[in-house]
Amino acid sequence: MINARVDVFLLASGDPESRLAHAVQRANAYRKAGADCTYPIGRFELAVIADLVTMIEGPVNILGGPPGPTIPELAKAGVARVSFGGRMMSSVLGHLRGIAFEILEHGTYTKMKAETLSGAEFGALFSN
Repeated sequence: MINARVDVFLLASGDPESRLAHAVQRANAYRKAGADCTYPIGRFELAVIADLVTMIEGPVNILGGPPGPTIPELAKAGVARVSFGGRMMSSVLGHLRGIAFEILEHGTYTKMKAETLSGAEFGALFSN
């Protein structure tokens, strides 16, 4: 699958007032060139996402995660695909840092126990 990035918002290309039209123009050009999906990267209000979905001629991939719209809201707006970039890894590393600080400062394991997979769940991750 070819998921064509549209960096107009990410790079703050052009005037803010023209970015939506510019992003749509690029996305539609990528689709005409053979891209399966387009990925206008940025943090958007739901109304902007709905505009992108309506104006882009094909599936739209949106960057998900807080503080953005929820997955059900994105689905209702017509978003075809949601990516999280480095947000999941950043969250995992933040959790790991909390565990390490608790062990270092208090010698306890409360944070480590909070969302630990069982032995069976952990093993199942590697059995397929």
